Amino acid sequence: MSENNSIFNVEYHNVRICGLFSVYLIFVLLAIETCGF
Repeated sequence: MSENNSIFNVEYHNVRICGLFSVYLIFVLLAIETCGF
């Protein structure tokens, strides 16, 4: 039971990291387009 719980937590943590990374990439692309690079 606890094993499944820890695996679920790890997967959820990875999904959160991927989401934050994609948002960060979008902000970087917006900044680049705004600055005109």
